Amino acid sequence: MILLLLFSFSFGDFMDDIGDLWSGFNEIHGPTGFEILQYDMDAMTSGMAGNYWDEGTHALMFNPAEIISLNGGSKWNSEVLFTHRRLPCGMNADFLGYSTAMWGGAVGVTLLGFFSGEMELRGYVPGEPVGSYSAENLIAGVTYARRFRKLSIGISGKFLHERIFSESYSTYSFDLGISRLFYLFDTGAFRMDFALLHLGPKYLDGEVRLPTTWHLGLKTNINSFKGGISLNKPLNTVLQYGVGVEYRIGWLKVRAGKKFKNPLEDYSLGFGFTKQRFSIDYSYSPNRNGYGDSHLFTASIGL
Repeated sequence: MILLLLFSFSFGDFMDDIGDLWSGFNEIHGPTGFEILQYDMDAMTSGMAGNYWDEGTHALMFNPAEIISLNGGSKWNSEVLFTHRRLPCGMNADFLGYSTAMWGGAVGVTLLGFFSGEMELRGYVPGEPVGSYSAENLIAGVTYARRFRKLSIGISGKFLHERIFSESYSTYSFDLGISRLFYLFDTGAFRMDFALLHLGPKYLDGEVRLPTTWHLGLKTNINSFKGGISLNKPLNTVLQYGVGVEYRIGWLKVRAGKKFKNPLEDYSLGFGFTKQRFSIDYSYSPNRNGYGDSHLFTASIGL
């Protein structure tokens, strides 16, 4: 699947993406579609404002390189993860992820769905409602990552389908990622990762782009403490910053994060419980514009 997508991705589209990324360091481009791709879809990650540490299935939406462990192998050969996210205005999103050791590395499979629910349809604005309509996104992906000592490289290929009212369209995208682990001392480690996310062609007659994003993260794990800082530049917003921490007390983990320059979210809080192969996580983040709060519930199991 990934090879077919690679061969169908034109050189011109690739150069457009690179050009937009380069100029996007200081500029805002638009419009973009599939905005659900800009939301965290893992409660652990959201609770730390995007500064995740754990590898495996939790990293499937954020850096394909980190679905494989860099510190000697995961405790579980495979992992399944499910997230339900309640969004403002009655919208919601569901994410299903699976990763397993395969082909000398790790393979992941994802399915993401966004559902708006019924919204008022108006002939003009302002005006009286004349009916209702709904919108949805369906995104399926396959990821492969390979470790080279303390360096990991990963790639994802995704198929994206969107429907708004009676109109629908489809496109595809790629994620590329790299991650490097450094040991600080016997009880700590430091990791740096970089990713190019949502690389894809223009669609709707070449008028709309995906929210192409570059990401740089610096994270650390020292005993019971995990924390990190990150930079994110989506195509349609200014450069964003994020800081997040996690502290573990036995089987309980508490988290907090702060996002700067993010147009949707300001801060986040969360906690999680891990018992043997089962984990349950929750995070809360209020909407910056006052349209409602977001709640994430994630459950995962090691196999």
